[in-house]
Amino acid sequence: MDKLLANRIEKLEVNVERIENELIKIAFSNLTDIIKKMDNKISLDKLKNLDENEQAAISEISEINNEGFERKKIKMHSKLRALELLGKRFKMWTDESEPIEYIIRILNNGDPADF
Repeated sequence: MDKLLANRIEKLEVNVERIENELIKIAFSNLTDIIKKMDNKISLDKLKNLDENEQAAISEISEINNEGFERKKIKMHSKLRALELLGKRFKMWTDESEPIEYIIRILNNGDPADF
């Protein structure tokens, strides 16, 4: 079974570096930048204005029509979860309470060295 899994992983080109890169795309994405590049108009056509990293951070684009009112929504992959997984990967914390506090400090432009 391990050989089958190893062959499948190799065929799909799944490796640690690729997974880390995908997490980095999500962790350091910025919704404001994405909306600006879409000219404040959320649409599939505007996706071409985004680079590969920004596109990877989007989990869903939807449109809701309710009695003549149209609403569009961009849903991003979880930034906090990606930061948490990267932090675990690089052994940035050991305590269960540390990740969230550490991440919040980084997101608020605090110096992680002060943590």
